[in-house]
Amino acid sequence: MNGLMIKITPCTGPQEKNPVDLFREERLKPLPAIPWKNVHIHSPVKTTKTAMMIFDINTYSVPDYLVGRALSIYSTSTMLKIYDGNREVASHPRSFERYKQIINPLHRNYSRLSTKAKMQRIYEVIAGLHPAVAEFLTKNQTCGEDPQKTAYQIFKLLKQFSRGMILSIISECLTRRSPRLKTLLSYLQIQPEEESEVVCPQNPDLLNITYKARALEEYEDESE
Repeated sequence: MNGLMIKITPCTGPQEKNPVDLFREERLKPLPAIPWKNVHIHSPVKTTKTAMMIFDINTYSVPDYLVGRALSIYSTSTMLKIYDGNREVASHPRSFERYKQIINPLHRNYSRLSTKAKMQRIYEVIAGLHPAVAEFLTKNQTCGEDPQKTAYQIFKLLKQFSRGMILSIISECLTRRSPRLKTLLSYLQIQPEEESEVVCPQNPDLLNITYKARALEEYEDESE
């Protein structure tokens, strides 16, 4: 072979890389930060004549002025939102009971409400003023008081005192663990109204009492 030497260089493929290095080179983009809500949008349907929307055998209220209007329902596993076009007009916790009527008293014309419904409406408004007020009314019931009557008293107090003052006193009542109407009124130096019962005798003639006047000298003689 005339002493000829041939050098053979081995053919090597691309150098293998560590998976960790490959992961760094991928430069993955994060997923969009949009929470999954699983909202079902239902086709618009007309309200009933009593301003109610029927959904899953239950009925949900909408404001009175939307009677007869076609509205869309957006439902989730916990909430029900009702839209007039792109505008939300009502929202309710979703009920899985049957033939239940869910009414927001604020959806009804105040002049046509019963006394019970008016008290409920006032309660909803007052409880919605601030989370502290809602907590006060909830704990007020555990003290054996009627939270609707308490809300009505707060409603009347707002005509005399500022909202900030009422909220400050309510927060103080919660701090002192005394969510009672009497405690609230004591801070305002107001005596609670007593519900006195009217007592009427069965015999009206008992109200006609006559007596014979006596001279003062007779009283003096008796004292001696």
